Amino acid sequence: MWAREQGLKCVYVFVANDQPDAKCPPGFKPMDVRVEYELNPLLLAKGSVDASASMRPDEQEAVCALARRLFTETRFSRDAGFPPARVRELYAEWVRRDSTGCIPGCQVIRDGNDIAGFVTGRMDPHDATRGSIGLLGVAESHRGRGLGKHLLDQACRVFTKAGASRVTVVTQEDNLAACHLYESGGPIIARGRWYHRWY
Repeated sequence: MWAREQGLKCVYVFVANDQPDAKCPPGFKPMDVRVEYELNPLLLAKGSVDASASMRPDEQEAVCALARRLFTETRFSRDAGFPPARVRELYAEWVRRDSTGCIPGCQVIRDGNDIAGFVTGRMDPHDATRGSIGLLGVAESHRGRGLGKHLLDQACRVFTKAGASRVTVVTQEDNLAACHLYESGGPIIARGRWYHRWY
C-alpha cells in the first residue's frame, strides 16, 4: 500500500458533507466533525488596534504552555495513536509558527504577569482580502468573562487594518463555546468529518 511504501504511520482524510456518497473510507476511524465559519471582520472589530496586545517575544513560552494545556479535546488528542506529549507540542509549535512574521501573529490578554488568553492567525498569502484564525484559547481560570469575544475582536481589528474583508476560522462541531462565539460573526461555509487510519 502507498502509505506503507512512503513510511507513513497515520493518514487522515477529510470528507466534506457536500461530497457525493460522503462516508467513512474503508479502514479509517471517524475522529470529529469540522466546521468552518466565514466571519465579517468589520462586523466584529470594535475600535482601533491595541498595539500592546501583540505577544512580546519574552511571552512566547507562557503562551505555548497555555496552548499545551488547553487543546485537549481535538482529533489528535482523541486518537490514541498520538502520544499526548506530541499532541501538546503540536499546539505549542502552532503558536510559534503563527507568531513568526504573520499578521496578526499572536494577540494576548494579560492578567498581571499571566497570559489569560491568546489568539493566533495569519493573512492568506494568495488572497490579500482573506485572513484566517489559527488558535483561540482562554485559560480555565479566566473563562466566563467575555475574553474570547475580546480576543476575536482584537484579531479582527488587526485583520481589517491589514486589508482583510473576510476571516475564516475552523473548529469542531462539539466545541459549543467556540461555535457560539463564531456564529456571532458569520455563517458556516463548510462542514465535514476527519477520518484517521494507522498503518
